Amino acid sequence: MILDLNRFTPRSPLSADLLWVVEQIPGLVVGADRTQILELGYWPSYNVPYFREVYDRSGYKELMDTHSGRGFTFAAALSGLDYQVRILRRHKSCVRSVPSVGLGKG
Repeated sequence: MILDLNRFTPRSPLSADLLWVVEQIPGLVVGADRTQILELGYWPSYNVPYFREVYDRSGYKELMDTHSGRGFTFAAALSGLDYQVRILRRHKSCVRSVPSVGLGKG
């Protein structure tokens, strides 16, 4: 994730190219401006590829297909997605800064 703070003005509409998301696996790099998603309030990152081609080529599609008979919840939990989604949704309204979640210097 690349955030260009030169394109950010507090209390103003977000400028195009403020947030770029880029994913890389061997033999493939995919990236795009995702500022429009940031306009919704935050960029949700779950340690699962965002771009479909990266997701499919890195084995996530196969993992989900293999375990779909056991139910989506099992496959999502297996990939870590379910756990991460629940944590992010539960705490998103509380986060104001890195120190506010105990990750930075207090």
